[in-house]
Amino acid sequence: MTATTTPPAKTATSLPTGSVTAWAVRRALLGLLILTVTIGGSAWLLHASIEPTAELNDSVTVDQKG
Repeated sequence: MTATTTPPAKTATSLPTGSVTAWAVRRALLGLLILTVTIGGSAWLLHASIEPTAELNDSVTVDQKG
């Protein structure tokens, strides 16, 4: 008599480890890229909104008042 074995059924938790790790790394890198662009853009907009002439006028008036 020959015994037949059936392969174990795949469950939702039996994912290949390599693809899950690669997916997590790509997702983390994408998140860091978005965070960097957001913070960099915000800093650039903040810097661009400061008027350099307003700073110069304030320092000149302080010097003139003595």
